[in-house]
Amino acid sequence: MRIVPLGLIALGIALAAPLSAQKLLQNDSIPPSLATVVIQKGFIQGDIGAATFAPNASEYPVKLLEVQVLMKDTFNSTAQRIYVLHVYPTATPPATPVYSLGVALREGGFNKIDLRAQNIVLNGPFTVGMEVFDTPQPAEPNLCTDADGCQNGKNWIFDINTRLWFPGCLLGLRGDLAIRALVDTNYGASANVTTASTPRAGSTVVLNLSVPNGGAQLPYQAASSFSSSGLPLGTRTIPLGLDGLLWISLFSPAPIFANYSGTLDSVGNGIALINLPNIPGIVGAKFYTAFLTLDPPSPNGVKHISTALPLTIVP
Repeated sequence: MRIVPLGLIALGIALAAPLSAQKLLQNDSIPPSLATVVIQKGFIQGDIGAATFAPNASEYPVKLLEVQVLMKDTFNSTAQRIYVLHVYPTATPPATPVYSLGVALREGGFNKIDLRAQNIVLNGPFTVGMEVFDTPQPAEPNLCTDADGCQNGKNWIFDINTRLWFPGCLLGLRGDLAIRALVDTNYGASANVTTASTPRAGSTVVLNLSVPNGGAQLPYQAASSFSSSGLPLGTRTIPLGLDGLLWISLFSPAPIFANYSGTLDSVGNGIALINLPNIPGIVGAKFYTAFLTLDPPSPNGVKHISTALPLTIVP
């Protein structure tokens, strides 16, 4: 019986299933039915209601893709209200925003504000605030919270009268503000494979695997193929092709492909080897090598996907 390494199983899963790098951050517990919504009145022109988010430390940097804001009023109208969206690169208290945008928000559900084209990259906990553009009328929608209590350190209010930030719980928020953030947790994750070797027939090519940001002590799995056409994984792509060389490098690597599975060192580096046979017929052949890192908490157990290194065999 042949034992298949865990890394091969993980790569097989990645090839078969979509891999999403997106993560929805939310402090509130409001269900899809919106059954437990509290309409938070009292905001006046210039006030800001804000929510702080802290992705896992291993996920930074993150790219902010979308902000979702729930708006409701007591009349169940279809009215809209103007707010200014602010994104702050800090947790407590918010500082100067790195991005601001005027938006019209409608009553009745979560408004989705697409920020993908703005390239907002955050390297730590951040805060999203909604500033009231004008004083609301009775039939205009308001910011909302859930109904199970306000969490300290996650909700903030800027009071225009004092021009100071206060913890939202201190100023009477009954729950967590219904402001959510959709982020890309794989943004900026850099994994590379390089070599200083000349790929000559009969020689050994030493491949340097590197994941300087968050790759320390992670298991890895490398593979090679004759093309870099790409294997789609949801929002990402493995830069290899589905061909015979890919399967040989995964399932029958010896003696040509060595150290194609292993564990990166304490700084995220590793070494793999390609023992090229001394056969004149392989001269001129071009192939590509890439690797991925394995991490159970990551989507589908895969954290990083490297760039592809092209190699052409010479005499």
